[in-house]
Amino acid sequence: MRENNQRHNPFLLAPALALPAILFFGIASFIFSEPIKNTAAYVVSALLVFFLFGLPIALFLGLRGGKWLSARLMPVTGRGIALSFAASLLMIAQSTFLRSMPWNDFDYHTYSLYGVDFEISAGSLGTFVLVLLIFALIPSLLEGVFFRGILLYEYRFGGIAFSVLFSSLIYAMTAGSAVSFPLYFLNGITLSVTATVTGNLFCSVLSHVIWILFAVF
Repeated sequence: MRENNQRHNPFLLAPALALPAILFFGIASFIFSEPIKNTAAYVVSALLVFFLFGLPIALFLGLRGGKWLSARLMPVTGRGIALSFAASLLMIAQSTFLRSMPWNDFDYHTYSLYGVDFEISAGSLGTFVLVLLIFALIPSLLEGVFFRGILLYEYRFGGIAFSVLFSSLIYAMTAGSAVSFPLYFLNGITLSVTATVTGNLFCSVLSHVIWILFAVF
């Protein structure tokens, strides 16, 4: 399909595609009030994340075309690695600062993904690989393509600052809680700027994976 270079409803399609995930994670944060400990539930969560982001990605590429996406998925160079680590350090600093605020009753024994808490124990190599795949690689890659790829592309008409802020705002809506909203928003800005500066989505994905590993372990 020929790429869409016109202003065909750029302000409606992307939020509409993100809405199912936002609603699902918002509802799930209320249903699962206690931390999830079951390994099978981890796998189910990963499948849901894959479906809730994978399907909108497929729909968007079918409607808009995706030649632009392949141009932004490149091997990460030395400069890209350096910028990715810098971005991840910034997110770690943001996370540490926000979690230290008196109104943020953060539980260091759990990891929150889209408002749902998971109690994670990576006592073996197999469990570590599972945690790495489910909580770091799958969400980082899918979020990277959707929020730092599709949404930045969809809102390019408003300029770099607008596309970064708007995509980060929609990303923050998947936080599932008001407490996590500021962190998601700031991390969204950091990752979007990383993707914009490097022109490579894998750089933002790498930054995200590093930050998640810090948050999990």
